[in-house]
This record gives sequence, structure tokens and C-alpha cells, in this order.
Amino acid sequence: MPIKKILVDNREHADILIDTLMFQYGFEVVPVTLKYGDYFIEPDITVERKTTGDFIVSIIDGRLFKQAYQLAEHTQRPIILVEGKSYHDVDMDFSIEAIKGALITLAQTFHIPVLRTKDEKDTAWYLNQMFEQRCRVGQNKGCLFGYKGKKIETQKLHLLRTLPGVGSKAAKELLKHFESITDIVNASEKDLMNINGIGKITAKKIKNVIEEELGKYNI
Repeated sequence: MPIKKILVDNREHADILIDTLMFQYGFEVVPVTLKYGDYFIEPDITVERKTTGDFIVSIIDGRLFKQAYQLAEHTQRPIILVEGKSYHDVDMDFSIEAIKGALITLAQTFHIPVLRTKDEKDTAWYLNQMFEQRCRVGQNKGCLFGYKGKKIETQKLHLLRTLPGVGSKAAKELLKHFESITDIVNASEKDLMNINGIGKITAKKIKNVIEEELGKYNI
């Protein structure tokens, strides 16, 4: 088994989690500035950790789906981990339907799995299991650190095909013209209409999905 090493964003505040990783599971914890996510397990697992309160706030202020776009575009195996016993324990006026809707969007639109843990020690257990399972996959199917996931272009095309009215051909045209998911997200309706196969109605639907106001969920 490779050396147990995990990269942790140096802005992450989780002392119990870090201590558990080091002293219970024997990880070498390396503090770094991660561009995406809070934890990185080599060669390709990026974990974004949020408490239940953080998760709800990120829905309200719109950060969640922006982070999901970035994870889907720039990382190979993103996972969002939500820590806390219950969303109902959060002292905040929100709709449970809004949380369910966000979870569906993460799974269906961004293809990012969401794991639930009860506390920092439980989160450490999950991170250790991710590492060990990833090692077993590597041992069964060749060298772990030689494994290559799907090409990032394929992942981008798959993501684009989840947008309303966008099929395989239009997805390829979008990616060819704009080059990145971020540029597509920031494009205006007029810019989108310049793409072969995307008319005014489809362009409007795409912008509605991207810019949908979260207020309608009564959070």
C-alpha cells in the first residue's frame, strides 16, 4: 500500500478531524493551498467538506453550484461531504425541499456524489476508507498512480448535455467555441445563440437554469 498521505487545504479548520487522520489512521497530513476542494487523496480524489450549516448557507448565497461547476470542470473524482447529525439541528429558516433539490442537482446535473457524516471523527473514517478503497482498486486493475480517469473533455461534454435543449452536437459546438464550462456559464443569451443548433428559446432556457434565483425555494 502507498504511503498514507492526504493533502489538506491550509484554510480548513477541523482539528479533531486532522488529529484523527494522523493519530488513529496514520496519515501524513500535508497542509497546502488547494485550488479546489478541502482534501485531496492521490491520485485523483478531491473532497469538498461542508458542515450542515455551511451547506445550507452555500445554497442561499449561490456558492454551492458555482463550486460544483468548478469541481466538475477541473477535478477528476470530486466528492462533496456534508458533516453534521441533521439539517434540522441548524438554527436557520430554510426549506428541507430546497436541500433535497440541491442534492438532486449535484447528483443529476453535476454527477457529484454527496456523502453524509455525523461529526469530524466520522469524516476521518470516510476519508480513510476512500484512501483504502482507492488503493484496492489500483491493486486490482494495475498501478494505482498510473490510473487515468475519463478525459476531462468527455466529462465536460457529459455535463453540457444535461442543459436543456443541448444534445451531443450542440455540446461539442459549445465547448469548441467557448473552450471552458466557466466561459459558457458567463456567456450571454446572445453569445449562446451564435452557436449552431442553439436558438433563442434554448439559449433562454440555458440561462434560466444557470441563473435561477434561489429565493423561489423559500429557504
